[in-house]
Amino acid sequence: DSHVLLLLWRVVYHRQKARKEAGHSRDLEPTTLHLVCHYLLPASSLVTRDTALAEVIWNVLVRVSTIQRFTIYTKWEDAYQNFMLKATYARVKHNTKQVLKRVVAASDRH
Repeated sequence: DSHVLLLLWRVVYHRQKARKEAGHSRDLEPTTLHLVCHYLLPASSLVTRDTALAEVIWNVLVRVSTIQRFTIYTKWEDAYQNFMLKATYARVKHNTKQVLKRVVAASDRH
């Protein structure tokens, strides 16, 4: 359920915010990082068109260090070895190509 997923991301966001206010590192704790990389991001990849979810995810990712963010991105990309995520990735890639073809074709006409 995307609503539950959104709530879980908000918990991560508020935990991260509280840690920063307490003077701790802005990076995610190891257990939270594991939760994000192995469960929340792969599950979020299966949700379509949820701007609230995208905003909360970005609000979490923008606050971590660049090194940790790219670590998260790498683990997220590796998660696409899972069959459902492979299928979703292929669908998104196909849809993106279709949109880009229309955009290029429209710009060529002008």
